[in-house]
Amino acid sequence: MAVNGITGYSNILRLSGLASGLDTDSIVKQMMDAERIPLDKLYQKRQLAEWKTEAYRSITSLLQGFKNTYFNYANPATNMLSQTNYKTYTSTVVDSVTGAASTALTATGSTTAMAGEHTVDVLQLATAAKRVSAAGVTKALAGSEAADFGAVAGRSFIVTLDGAYKTITFAADGSDSSIEGLNGLLEKAFGAGKVTVSETSPGSGVLQFATGDGATRVTLNAAETGDALASLKFTSGASNRLSTGMTLEEVAASLGTAMTFVDGNVTFKLNGTDFSFSQYETLGSVINQINSDSTAKVTISYDELTDKFALVSDVTGATTTLNIDESASNFFTALGLTAATETAGQDSRIMFDDTLVTRSSNKVTVNGITLNLNKVTEDPVQIKLALDTDKIYDNIKSFVDEYNKVITTINEKLHAEYDRSYQPLTDAQKEEMTEEQIKKWEETAKTGLLRNDSLLQNIVYGLRRAVVDPIAGVSGSLLAIGITTGSYTQNGLLTIDETKLKEAIASDPDKVMQLFAKQSDIDYYDADTAAERMARYNSEGIIQRFYDVLEDNIKTYGGKGLLLEKAGITGDATEFDNLLQDDIDKLDKQIERLVDRLAEKETAYYNRFTALEMYIQRMNSQSAWLTQQFGSES
Repeated sequence: MAVNGITGYSNILRLSGLASGLDTDSIVKQMMDAERIPLDKLYQKRQLAEWKTEAYRSITSLLQGFKNTYFNYANPATNMLSQTNYKTYTSTVVDSVTGAASTALTATGSTTAMAGEHTVDVLQLATAAKRVSAAGVTKALAGSEAADFGAVAGRSFIVTLDGAYKTITFAADGSDSSIEGLNGLLEKAFGAGKVTVSETSPGSGVLQFATGDGATRVTLNAAETGDALASLKFTSGASNRLSTGMTLEEVAASLGTAMTFVDGNVTFKLNGTDFSFSQYETLGSVINQINSDSTAKVTISYDELTDKFALVSDVTGATTTLNIDESASNFFTALGLTAATETAGQDSRIMFDDTLVTRSSNKVTVNGITLNLNKVTEDPVQIKLALDTDKIYDNIKSFVDEYNKVITTINEKLHAEYDRSYQPLTDAQKEEMTEEQIKKWEETAKTGLLRNDSLLQNIVYGLRRAVVDPIAGVSGSLLAIGITTGSYTQNGLLTIDETKLKEAIASDPDKVMQLFAKQSDIDYYDADTAAERMARYNSEGIIQRFYDVLEDNIKTYGGKGLLLEKAGITGDATEFDNLLQDDIDKLDKQIERLVDRLAEKETAYYNRFTALEMYIQRMNSQSAWLTQQFGSES
């Protein structure tokens, strides 16, 4: 809200000075200027409160950005709360015989791993239990009865082969109205052996379409005009393959084995999980629901090339099984999965430094090293795990650089000089200035509003103290690994000795990790008492302490942070519910009351001038009358 230099407090239209000739409005304005000074001061206080709110919120936004980047598990690459950023490894995997890089597995070292070399031989990969339909499940693409070739001359139908569709038109003279003629038309349209027609049995006259030479799906559709498909005794849309867009009812009509429904549904249990689907649900929807079920832990799929279904356990290992119970309907029987021979799952088996290791998955962790197995090895592979000193150093330096920016910004706010002679401008003052002058004035007026602010001082103090206070169970300090706080005049900025820090990382990475990321057994939100807060503080690393300082000031969960209580933040409930907003609301009420009083004062002044005008009008009337009387006597 701008500082408003109000000149009129009432919206009453007044016609003044008619008798006296006085500029009443100008006189009243000058008289109200003095009366208005307290109101202008209230508006200035209000503007200062708004500017302070903006200043606090800029610090809150700064800290939120800092927290989201370096204290957020959603950003693992920069999350300094995670111990992995202080103890990360490079790994190489090579064939032990040829020395060439191997893709048989990948290796990743955790914080509990140790640098070194290891030999691994992958003997067997873990697999999951699996069932596959023994044969194609869709029935042959055959007509319903003997074709009537006598009625197809000059007529057409549409054949779609693996997405490519052609209109097949019989000659008008009937020269190709036969099985041989139709095969010639299909060969001309798609090439030899792609799609062929024969009788289902010799002499039956019933047609059957089949694919070959790498072709898979064939679908028949009626032509819009002059249709021949009906005479060939096929329904439009008939195909030799299923589609995930088909309803279960349509799937049932296309299967070689009848699918039964109970009250219009198929019901079954899969690994003990109940499923029920309507005959009107699509095959794609059924597949998606089964595959996304977190308790059944299976994946069902349809292979268009082979026309088979596959059911695979989501869990690998020798103990995995696929349990199907369809006591009512026969969904899986119709898909050829109950009769299918189940391929049992198996465990992965590796030799790790001459020790046999067996696991149920292809992700194997040994001595803090996680191996992702890709294939069985012909020869053992050599794994070399080396501490990535440069990466760890870069992680720490990046954090320290950003920390220094945060500290510098807050210190600038704390130490900026405040010039009390630059108060918010009134509207009247702005009218006498250029836009550039107003901009410069307000920049100066906003400077120093948070000088020596106690909230900001406590933030800086908390961060600086976190760096120097000892950590229970960890010997040494940041100074011992090459990170110093500099002189007092640097106000808490951290300085890194690159050589010393890299030496510390290489020689004792666990100590570096503990100094920064040691975790307390007491959770931040469980530390309700001062004693618990102190116990947490003493037992946690520097980054955890920084996190606590940030949460104390900007948290939105489990109570509001101190900065949010003071000035709020956009998008949160505190945006309009904070201490500074309370001050603004109180000022608004004071302004409203004072405006009302000034309106009354202004009206009183105008009433006095109105009375004066009336007296002057009367005197003017009497004078005119007397002048008239004297003139009559003469």
